[in-house]
Amino acid sequence: MLIRPDEDGRPNLTTPPPAPIDELAARKRLEIDVASTAALAEVRSDYPDYEQLSWERQEREARDGGGPLIQAIADARGLSLEELIERIIAKADAYQQAAGIVIGRRQALRDQVDAIEADEGLDDDAKREAIGAIKW
Repeated sequence: MLIRPDEDGRPNLTTPPPAPIDELAARKRLEIDVASTAALAEVRSDYPDYEQLSWERQEREARDGGGPLIQAIADARGLSLEELIERIIAKADAYQQAAGIVIGRRQALRDQVDAIEADEGLDDDAKREAIGAIKW
């Protein structure tokens, strides 16, 4: 265990030593991952899991012009197949755009953490400050 001296040069036993850079970077990556998961969960929050599990098939059938799943959904909703196809494609495109933004932001922030961690021109205190400044 490292004991850092206080401003008078005496051992400071009340302040824990700072976390190693690799540990701090790993915690920041985890924080970023959790935030990205929460952001996409918010987009999906209005839909039950079983419906989300059908999205890929709904989109595939819609882009193919129809299929048994979306025909059953259209019939149950009292919509024409064409109207449902338009809605499914619009929602799928909007979700993909939202997902792309979240994925890109996650990757960019993790790239920043990696770059700071690898930057040999920064001392550990500067790295800690730079990593701590990264926010979702």
